[in-house]
Amino acid sequence: MKSARFLPVAALLLSAAVSTWSLGRHFEGALTHEFCNYAEIGRNLVEGRGLKTAMVYPLTLAALDERGELFDGLAPVLDRFPLHAALTALALLISGDGDGGPAALSALLLGLLAAATAAAGLLLFGPVEAALAAALVALNPSFQRAFVLWGQPDFGFAALVLPLTLLVVLAKE
Repeated sequence: MKSARFLPVAALLLSAAVSTWSLGRHFEGALTHEFCNYAEIGRNLVEGRGLKTAMVYPLTLAALDERGELFDGLAPVLDRFPLHAALTALALLISGDGDGGPAALSALLLGLLAAATAAAGLLLFGPVEAALAAALVALNPSFQRAFVLWGQPDFGFAALVLPLTLLVVLAKE
């Protein structure tokens, strides 16, 4: 079925539409630790301070102490994913300072995961299964809330890992 090859694009667009509606209706600004911390790290990258944060945990202080370094208000990021921080910095460069860029990044990452899910479904099963699986990802209220509104970074990694896993599976066939 030739029209089925457009399922990944349709899944991305469906997810983007739902995320846009969700953000427009429910977004109240950065409400979670992850959203705020990644935005802060992204801003630090944009401003040339490097992968640093003012959010410090005992582990960070212990690592600085072990190195013989004093905490000067910014510490190296030890507990956040650098790729997501870099993507957040890029989103801030594009959108300007504020919550819009990081929120749009979260929506895009969920859309990419929905598209990757559709592609995996097409390759491993069929168009009906691909459409159902992608719709479950794109329309999942928990995904829209926790990962789009709250800025959890996990879908970016899922969107990377799923295609790589699929390549390994297909290479073994």
